Formats: sequence, structure tokens, C-alpha cells
Amino acid sequence: MDLFSPYLALPNFDIYLDVPIEPDSNTIIIVRSPWCDSGKTVARFRVNSEILKQESDVFKTAFADGMIATNIWLNRRAELTLPIAYDPRAVQAFLEILHGRDFQPLHLALTGELASLSIRYRCRAKVATYMTEWMYKHVRPHEHRLAQPMLMEIISVAYRFRLPESFAWYTSRVITETKYVIRPLHIPLPTAVIAEMNRVRNNAIRQDLKVLHDAFCRLVAGYGPCTADCNVHMREALRDKILLHGLAPNQQQHPYKGLSHRDLAALMTSWEYPHDDEDEELEHTCKHPQHPSFVELWDRDNWVIEGLDVMAFHDDNL
Repeated sequence: MDLFSPYLALPNFDIYLDVPIEPDSNTIIIVRSPWCDSGKTVARFRVNSEILKQESDVFKTAFADGMIATNIWLNRRAELTLPIAYDPRAVQAFLEILHGRDFQPLHLALTGELASLSIRYRCRAKVATYMTEWMYKHVRPHEHRLAQPMLMEIISVAYRFRLPESFAWYTSRVITETKYVIRPLHIPLPTAVIAEMNRVRNNAIRQDLKVLHDAFCRLVAGYGPCTADCNVHMREALRDKILLHGLAPNQQQHPYKGLSHRDLAALMTSWEYPHDDEDEELEHTCKHPQHPSFVELWDRDNWVIEGLDVMAFHDDNL
């Protein structure tokens, strides 16, 4: 019997592909293969050798083995055992991709093995194309509910398969939303990626605070968008906002614990200074909106943080 035969029971299959697995695996169906070491448990897949040879030079070389090639030529069922144990669910996804079939949603924890298979059999580009589609189908629709540990898993997937759009998108989100030092959380990511994410986060928050403090300093120095009296009124209101939210220079220091770029940007763009009877007596040289906002003070019009370039962390020769 064959593991996952409903998915890989091709009418023109000509070879069994056996995958060593651990004895306590949750695999539904297992077989004993005479081609494996004594006592080895395997998961068996039925595959088409011609398709695998077209997609992978490694498979092409493996299928050129005398006995395997002869059995295929004689229209007999040949067997090939992978030299390394893999989770059969990852192998199933890998084989379905190479056979041009849609595979079922794969648990994020298994994508590492899928990446390992794609590297070992030199078909990373083929698998990466499918993984890009997988991201859009099975991750993007639910991303608003994803907490940081899951986002780090997704970044790891994008890193392994070199998916530039996904890597940039999700690193930007973590950098923007994180309120503390970004950590790998036991996710397999290079230290260089984590370090760069923290660097970009710190620089973004530092720049946010600089925009805020520079605006206040201009008002203190007598420079503002309106008359002197109006500018003083804005200065006092802005000072109260800064102190209320703990954003004074002596209140916020690197690594900015409890503060994220997203929250800070939302706060600064939502602030309105008081508009009361006293304001009616002030002279103005500019027309303020009905609900005066401090946004007119910020020397900034773009709050978006760009994500990282995945290829900056890869050797192009790999």
C-alpha cells in the first residue's frame, strides 16, 4: 500500500520512492522495504520518474542507476530510497509540487524540511514559485490575526525560499509593530537578519522621536506655523502631550521598551491641540482646521518602514 496514494497515485507512475521515517511517526501507512537497511521503516510514494528527471538533475542521476534504469525500461516497478529521513508530509508536498499538483496547506514547522529537499535536489526555484502562491493563499488572508511568533516563522519561510516580497512585507510588519527587542524566538533565522531588524526598528523610533522633539524645539525657539501667541499655545499643548505619554528625551532611551513605531506614528498623527474660547482671542496668520492637529508641525510625510531585502542575507552562488 502507498502513503497518501489519493494524491500521488499517478496512472503512469513507474517508480516507488521510499522515505525513511522514525518508528514513532504519525504516518498513516508504512511499509518495510528490502532496499532499506534492516528494520528501517519507510513511507512509500508512487511517482513518475520522467517528471522527476526533468525537474531535478539529482533525480536524473539517481534514476540512471543500473537496476533502477533496467526496471523502468522493462516497465517494472522500480524502487528508490532517499538517503535521509524526512517527514513524509514535507516529502508529499515536495513531490506534488514537482508533479505540478496543488498541495494541501503545509504546517509552517515543516517548511524547513521542504526547503532542505528543494536544496538537496536542486529545484529551489520551482518550489519557491509554489511557496509564493502558498503565501498568498494560506497566509495573507489570515495575517491580521498572526502574533509575532507566527510572523517570525513566516519570515523564516520567506528567508529559506528567498521570497523577496514576502520577506520584505513581514519583516516590515515585525519591525513596525514590535515594542521590545526583536528576538528569534527559537525560529531558525540568521543572527544578521535579527540584528538588522533591530537596527531598523531602533532607527525608525529614534527618527519618530527626533521629529517630535525638533518640532517642540522650533516652537521653543519662536519658530512656528502661525503667530507668536498661537505658537506659544501650541508649544504648551505639545509639551503636555509629550510628558503625558512619556516621550521626553529623558523618558525614552534605546532600545525603546514598550514603544513601537506603529503606535508612535498613530499617536503623533492623531494628536489635536485644544481649541477653546481662549483660541478665539488669538490672532492667526494661517487658517487652522476645525480640529487643529499637530501634524502640521511634523517635518515628515511618510511613516512607512521598508522591509528587508532577502538577497542581502544570501550568497548569490547558492
